[in-house]
Amino acid sequence: MDDTFNTDTVGSPPSVSPPPTPPADALSFTVSQQVTSTVVADPAGGRLLRITPTPAFLASPDFRKRAVIITSDSFTTSPPAQIRGHLRLRLDGPGTVTVGFRPVQGSQTPDFISGIQLANFLLPGGLKGETHVLHGFPPARIEDPFQLPVSGKMADYRPATPIDIFWSIDQASRTFAASASGGTSQTTTFSAASAGVATTPIQRMSLLVFLQNPSSSTVVFVDNLYAEEYR
Repeated sequence: MDDTFNTDTVGSPPSVSPPPTPPADALSFTVSQQVTSTVVADPAGGRLLRITPTPAFLASPDFRKRAVIITSDSFTTSPPAQIRGHLRLRLDGPGTVTVGFRPVQGSQTPDFISGIQLANFLLPGGLKGETHVLHGFPPARIEDPFQLPVSGKMADYRPATPIDIFWSIDQASRTFAASASGGTSQTTTFSAASAGVATTPIQRMSLLVFLQNPSSSTVVFVDNLYAEEYR
């Protein structure tokens, strides 16, 4: 997986087949009355994916709404490869962005094995941001308004600035680890199976981006989506 959105058309939704390779990476954006996803120019160079809530979402902001699904090409499963990657996020205004990590095992999808959360809170002194690693969670939790299970805090976050998040998966120990722009690395372990589906060896990986509790000033930017296997 390697998508920087730099070849996408500004003002349009992102391409569903991100270049350059592998050829079977896939991206799908949510076409709904809840969020709008478009490619915009980055003032620092290149392009970004911009996600904003619609008036319908702002009228009922408590429940998470899906914006984007990014699915990798196939990973080596015999023997299982280690997997690592990174992404860049930016959150303007209040709200919570969740990136859930979910294996795709053939035609089946077990629970999310972990997640990354970036949140801005409006306090008396202004906006305060934090980033966390999440424990695994079932997909049904996406549809509720409650806090997902937090494993640990990676770093404080300065709202409206880019933050780089680096993550890895050790399949032998079923451990997910992540750090944010030089902050503290946090880890969580995940189950060997969920709903009767084995979580390893991971055949493909989906990253799902959700938005929650936005305001009319909330904007999410996503960039530099990358994942690779290594030994």
